Amino acid sequence: MLAGAMPTSARLTCRRGAFRRPGASPPGSGKTGAFTLLEILVVVVMLGILAAVVVVQVNGATREARESALRANLRNIRNQIKIYHLHHGMYPGYKKRPDGSLTSWRSRRFINQLLGKTHRDGTYGGEYGPYLRKFPANDFAANPRKAAVVRMGEPNGKGPGWAFNPYTGSFRANDSEHQSW
Repeated sequence: MLAGAMPTSARLTCRRGAFRRPGASPPGSGKTGAFTLLEILVVVVMLGILAAVVVVQVNGATREARESALRANLRNIRNQIKIYHLHHGMYPGYKKRPDGSLTSWRSRRFINQLLGKTHRDGTYGGEYGPYLRKFPANDFAANPRKAAVVRMGEPNGKGPGWAFNPYTGSFRANDSEHQSW
């Protein structure tokens, strides 16, 4: 054999544009060099196992990303509530009456006061704010239609996506898995 030459058994042969594997039946013998049904099934099963592993990995990464976004949203909203409290001397959701007392707490007012500009007494159209550009939804909320709604009180894992205690200033996710964050 010449130096650098490949042994005959390792070379693919080409006849009429089709490559044959070494050891395959010669053309005209009635046998084709096609894959058997068993070989095809083994490949399909292997691809199925590989796909299942990839789906599990992607699913886990998606959940981690959603939890990371939830942490970031909680941190951002809590910080903005603190700033609002420093500017106004009260938590969002209230308005001050002329005599200095506070109106009852309202969820819609809470969100609007963080999204808009407010006066020092909590009425709209003032020099303070906006504190948030958009009020985020809690992707883990029990009711997706209320994922961007705030309930008054401690989290109970039902209903709206967020829970705010206007007496303590505590803002938490209102879902069964993340209410302790």
